[in-house]
Amino acid sequence: MLEQFSATVEKLYSAAAGHCRWEDALVAVEDLTASAGAVIDLIPKAPGSAGKTLAGSFTAENCAEYARDYQPICPRIRHAVEHGGGKTHFDYLFMTEAAMDRDPVYEWFGKHGLRYYLGGSVADTPSFLAFASLQRTRRQGHAGASDVRLFELLKAHLAP
Repeated sequence: MLEQFSATVEKLYSAAAGHCRWEDALVAVEDLTASAGAVIDLIPKAPGSAGKTLAGSFTAENCAEYARDYQPICPRIRHAVEHGGGKTHFDYLFMTEAAMDRDPVYEWFGKHGLRYYLGGSVADTPSFLAFASLQRTRRQGHAGASDVRLFELLKAHLAP
């Protein structure tokens, strides 16, 4: 596990330096964390500005669709913006299962085999809030304490 963690962190720094693709680094994060997806969202601060989503295993088309159509209305993103501060977030902090079932963003997640997440802000610039998250399937369920600890260790390497 330590070797895999070190290799994953090395890929993150390599991506940050432009020596490998972010998608490849995020696939390494997925593999390490056994997540259904590893995502970085760039959330624009200026009204009318476009967001961007980077992911490991999700297609560029999925990322573009999410950033264009769902990021602006996503309850996870809204929670991140309102309660950032470097804390780790997860669904039960602000949503019930019933609310997830009614939400159009969670419906879109479900079409892609996703249900739950844990995430947190990793950078806050004048133009964007960068938010990293690990996606989980319904079968995986909510993240446990060990998942949160591992995410927080990785998150430290995504922050400037």
